[in-house]
Amino acid sequence: MNQYIQRISFYKLFHKLDHRIFYLSVFFLPSALPISIFLLLTLIINFIFKDFHKVKGRNINFLYFFIVIGMIISCLISYKNFDAETINSYWSKTITLNTTKSNIFLDLFNWVPLFLLNWTAQNYLKSAEERIKVAKYLLLGTVPVLFSCMLQYWFNIYGPFKFLFGSIVWFQKPLEYGIGVSGLFSNQNYSGSWLATILPFSIFLILNNKDKVLRYFSSLFTIFISYWIVLTNSRNAFFGLVSSYFFIFGLNAVRYFFRVIKIIILICIPLYFLIPNVFNDLTQIIFYNHLFTKLFNFEITNFFNYPRLEILNISLDLISQRPIWGYG
Repeated sequence: MNQYIQRISFYKLFHKLDHRIFYLSVFFLPSALPISIFLLLTLIINFIFKDFHKVKGRNINFLYFFIVIGMIISCLISYKNFDAETINSYWSKTITLNTTKSNIFLDLFNWVPLFLLNWTAQNYLKSAEERIKVAKYLLLGTVPVLFSCMLQYWFNIYGPFKFLFGSIVWFQKPLEYGIGVSGLFSNQNYSGSWLATILPFSIFLILNNKDKVLRYFSSLFTIFISYWIVLTNSRNAFFGLVSSYFFIFGLNAVRYFFRVIKIIILICIPLYFLIPNVFNDLTQIIFYNHLFTKLFNFEITNFFNYPRLEILNISLDLISQRPIWGYG
């Protein structure tokens, strides 16, 4: 009886804290992924045992069910008709790959947890207030990312920095010519992708904040995110930056863009006396940035030889051979 009472008390306590656990997991997502994963797993396990029946009430979740089932069937068929020679012969043109049977089922763990997380997160994103709160935690969680970019680019402070017995690593590697800012991520493309993903949330908070102080901080945050996106030298991130502004502001994005540039100049000039690199960074962004060289310096004749397009062509060829169940 006492155990039953304790179990009820635990579930009540967990139910009261589950929203806070979700917010904390969002906060730690970019800077301390193992902590975020641990917190999310507790929510997913709780969802599977307590709230899984709620999934039926949402029509789009049936599509997710069919996708998961399709993935499992695809893996079973691919395991039975395993053809490593074909796959490895295709991919050897671009990357070194050693596909084995065990990898087929292992790759399910890249996808099934995402569907479970999608179903679990629906419990914490029901109302507009909850979604705005999650957006704020995403932005707060991005502060360490911006801080790590500053340490790496402005102050030449490198790592890697390791926490919790090496389970959390901030890479912070020295910068080389043409290699953009990566901050705590291992690759500048990852850093740029995260910042480009967060940017629309930051812009949203500017447009929907009535408090002038919060709007000011949101504007400053947006400027810093845009600034570091450009310095990552990531083309994907840059297109994310441009598309975010155009999708939100439409044609007015051009006017806002020049306004942002003006604000950056007004902020950077006073900072020049404290951090001399800032003004140099600004001129390099406008005139000498490696990103713009990559954007505009390409040859049409070699267009289809770009690695990403080669990977796309190989993928389409493999899909055409097994359009439904694939190669696992």
